[in-house]
Amino acid sequence: MPLGMKVNDYPSLFLLLNGFFFSAHDFSGKTIIPLVTHGGYGLGDSLSVLARRTPQARLADAFSMPAPQERQTITLVMDWIGKIPR
Repeated sequence: MPLGMKVNDYPSLFLLLNGFFFSAHDFSGKTIIPLVTHGGYGLGDSLSVLARRTPQARLADAFSMPAPQERQTITLVMDWIGKIPR
């Protein structure tokens, strides 16, 4: 998202987890859809951290997968995005 944009401009957000971003914006009434790729360690405490930093947001079910290969990741992520209710 360009730095000049505001979270308020979007009803739903796909976010890479970044603590600074969460503390710099108001997520009231927003839906956050976590997408987490990792090297095999899973979600860890990512979702609890996200919930603490954005208590006023609705957290959708997270997509999480190890990402050893870019092509596999893109295919699985696109399939997952296609299943999100609009």
